[in-house]
Amino acid sequence: MVAVLLMALMLIGCFAVTTFAANGNVNVDLQADLTIGLTLGSDGIYSKEYDGTKTANITGKAANVEVLSAEFNSANVAEATHVTVTLKKDGEQTTIQIPAKITPKKLTWGSGNATATSPYLANTTVY
Repeated sequence: MVAVLLMALMLIGCFAVTTFAANGNVNVDLQADLTIGLTLGSDGIYSKEYDGTKTANITGKAANVEVLSAEFNSANVAEATHVTVTLKKDGEQTTIQIPAKITPKKLTWGSGNATATSPYLANTTVY
């Protein structure tokens, strides 16, 4: 009888902790709450042209969302798989990951030389 009561108390305690943890989650609707300055591909992955930085242009669209930072997980084009966004929604801070990639920057031509920004060397000159 005591064992049954202890099991019941443990079950109630676990349920209370689970309920509390679930209520602490911050859900973010990307369409309604965030403005993402990236191109959304048909594969559902956002991308941006590499510009020498790891940051992505993501801002809070709704009044109750404040974006604290947005960074690709790697500045290496071959390795970037998502952008990590740290934000506050309704005063609660959370971090979300959005599937994303960095695409190589297009070449620009001038004076017979082609210059490009690569993830490894900035302003590489190609002759």
